[in-house]
Amino acid sequence: YGMYIDGGIEPTDLDACGGRFGVTPDSDGQTVYYYPITSAPPFSVGCFGPVESVEECRALYPDTCGDNATVEEIMTVYGSGMYALDCPCFDSNHSNIEGQGRPGYLAPLDNETRCEGTFFELGVRDGCQNVEDPGC
Repeated sequence: YGMYIDGGIEPTDLDACGGRFGVTPDSDGQTVYYYPITSAPPFSVGCFGPVESVEECRALYPDTCGDNATVEEIMTVYGSGMYALDCPCFDSNHSNIEGQGRPGYLAPLDNETRCEGTFFELGVRDGCQNVEDPGC
């Protein structure tokens, strides 16, 4: 399904698999579990849910989300962060690495400013994501 619910709002209640309960155009008014498209990981289906927590999800995938996970540093124009290549479980920060917080490789949130590197994108000046900030 698309990114938006309720007339243009991005859902904030996705579980660790990227799914949620709600009414869809195909559910005949019934509440069902489904996966919307998102602008951050896992982007669509992360794992097969529903799950109650990130910990429950990680327990389902011990070889890819646990100590044996293959982890690499990902770099984008926004920054860098660690990413477990085969772990389908994402926390509310859109990270599949426990305790990482919001990965630096993701685009900044509207209220974040990152002044690292040089980005050549619309609305970006001299590597700063918030062109109104005099500190950039």
